Amino acid sequence: DPPSAAVSAEGRYVAFTTYSQLAPADRDARRDVYVLDRLNHSVTLESLPLQGQLMSDSSHPAISGDGRFLVHETGDRVILRDRRDGLGDLRHR
Repeated sequence: DPPSAAVSAEGRYVAFTTYSQLAPADRDARRDVYVLDRLNHSVTLESLPLQGQLMSDSSHPAISGDGRFLVHETGDRVILRDRRDGLGDLRHR
């Protein structure tokens, strides 16, 4: 899987994947999903484990028009995150 990215409708948020560790919470060598807030010039790690440690690279991020919701794949799981409330939901494909 090549790295991928997605942009919110107004262009403020850019969700992307990288192997680079851009946040202190990223403590593994796996590909993670981050979101760049172009207005605040900040980057947040979004592929945080919901149930235990992530065991696969994360890929295929998609972000809602307002940047609140983010979905991405991790192995055989599809993860939906509410970025405002910090909640996540896990689904198996």
